Amino acid sequence: MNSPTEKLSLPQSPDKGDTDIRLARVHDTKSFHVTLKQWRALHAVVDCGGFCEAAESLHLSQSSISYAISKLQEQFGFPLLKVMGRKAELTEEGRALLARSRNLLSDAVELEMFADNLRRGRHAEIRMAVDPDFPMHLITQALYRLKERGHDICLALSELMSTEIDQTLRSRRADLAIVRQTLPGFNHMRLFQVDFVAVAHPQHRLSRLKQELHPVDLTTEIEIVITKGAQQHPIERNLQAPIQSQRWCVQSSDTAIRALCDGIGYAWLSHHQVRPLLEKGSLCLLQIHSARPRTMMLHLASVQPLASCTRIKLLVDMLHGIAQEEQRLAMRTHLLPAL
Repeated sequence: MNSPTEKLSLPQSPDKGDTDIRLARVHDTKSFHVTLKQWRALHAVVDCGGFCEAAESLHLSQSSISYAISKLQEQFGFPLLKVMGRKAELTEEGRALLARSRNLLSDAVELEMFADNLRRGRHAEIRMAVDPDFPMHLITQALYRLKERGHDICLALSELMSTEIDQTLRSRRADLAIVRQTLPGFNHMRLFQVDFVAVAHPQHRLSRLKQELHPVDLTTEIEIVITKGAQQHPIERNLQAPIQSQRWCVQSSDTAIRALCDGIGYAWLSHHQVRPLLEKGSLCLLQIHSARPRTMMLHLASVQPLASCTRIKLLVDMLHGIAQEEQRLAMRTHLLPAL
């Protein structure tokens, strides 16, 4: 048995064993030639589409981004990017290194978040950014069910437009987000399909026609469109809309619904938002002939793998289950086609 003062030593091995031991002890590496900041700059240029966009995303000067990439290429001895017009594209070597380095950056972020959670205690809040088209009551239901099962989740919720959510995730100001499109570098899962329906007041001219409408029937009517600044509602971007003589732009679905209830125009709104009004008879469904359904899939994006945080995984699993229940309920109402 070793005495209390005796030092334990690893058994001596041949050269290969020595090499394996050195490789297992990361701190034995003589020096690191590349910094996390340089890797981050490379990822930002690729993910954001250019040096200018990367500088804006990281809140740095464009010269700082260029210098970081230049040093990275100098240290490796070969180019990682090639400039094609105004865009920067990866070389073959750059593409291989980018794929390997994504895990490096993710691990560094997770390590800092883990340390931050330790500092704040295990009841630290989960920061979540949500697209306004997601049914918010599903989140409150998830929290309530978790509380019933003895899990107290502290949630800081922000309702943001999609461009704001992208920036919030990239700057690590949110742990979870409900987004319209998947974002490179984050973990994703399909969460909820939003179905859009055309609605108007029951006494509106379109409602009284009592027949399937065609795009030409809408050209003389006011369409209420939800916008916020330069951001257009997703169904307006993705589908060909009829040419309108009048189009009223509002910044929220609440404003659009108030106008509709006053008998003004028609609008495409998410079914879950107008379902109570349809059931009460305050609004009426318009049957408009369309080449395809108007839908949008929302995804749940997480900064770190779900398995690395028990509280986040509990919330995500519960929210996913409730979202599926809501989807099945919408199908059973027969107001929407099964997709």
